[in-house]
This record gives sequence, C-alpha cells and structure tokens, in this order.
Amino acid sequence: MLSTVLQAHTPSPTLSIVGGSETYIGADQTVAVVASTTIVDGEGRIVVVPIAATPITATVTGAGSLISADVVTTDGGGAARFRVRCDSAGSVSLRGTGESISVSGVLSACVAEPPPEPVVDAAVPAEGETP
Repeated sequence: MLSTVLQAHTPSPTLSIVGGSETYIGADQTVAVVASTTIVDGEGRIVVVPIAATPITATVTGAGSLISADVVTTDGGGAARFRVRCDSAGSVSLRGTGESISVSGVLSACVAEPPPEPVVDAAVPAEGETP
C-alpha cells in the first residue's frame, strides 16, 4: 500500500538582490531588492509570489553610495529599485531591509575606467608606407 504524507507549507517572506555588475568609478547603476513569498498551489506546486506595496530600506557601504531615496515601496512585481554610484575602487555592498526580513550582498566592483583607445589618423601613412 502506498501512503502519502502531506506537510503544511507556511509562507515566509524573503528578499533577494537583483543586479549589480562591475561599474566604472563615477558611474551609477540600478539594483533591485525583490520581496517575495512561496505558496503551495492547489496542485501541490510551490509558487513564488511577489509581495507588492512593502517599504524596503537600503543601506550601501564600501566603495559606493546610494543616490536614490533610501526607502522605496515594492512595485507589483515585488521589486524596490535603488540607484547606486561607484565612488572609488573597491566593492560595494547593499543591505535591504523589509518589515521583519533583510538581505545583504556584495553588488559589484568599482573599477577605474580604461584609457581611451588611440585614434589612428588614416590621412597619415604608417611607417614604411608611401602616400
């Protein structure tokens, strides 16, 4: 005889950080803190559901600074978006805090902008060439 045991699933809210890539010093980027919860649907599948209208507070440390509002309410997709600027070389960390949950993570590295590519003047012949 086959027996199945069903366990109750209690939804618990979670936060995750989306975005954050290597950025040049002086540039800024958008990073999202996404609030969601998981539920079990009528067919027994676990489904991630966004949490809308939740205020999220962001704190930035390290080589960057927060240039947007520090408290943003999540949209219909559960995302609160923040603008972060790279101020100096190094890593940038962000902490997002909701009602009773928080998430922290290293976003990116702030790096010096590469030197510009040399411009080759087509009107000047290369060494050894004749005009």
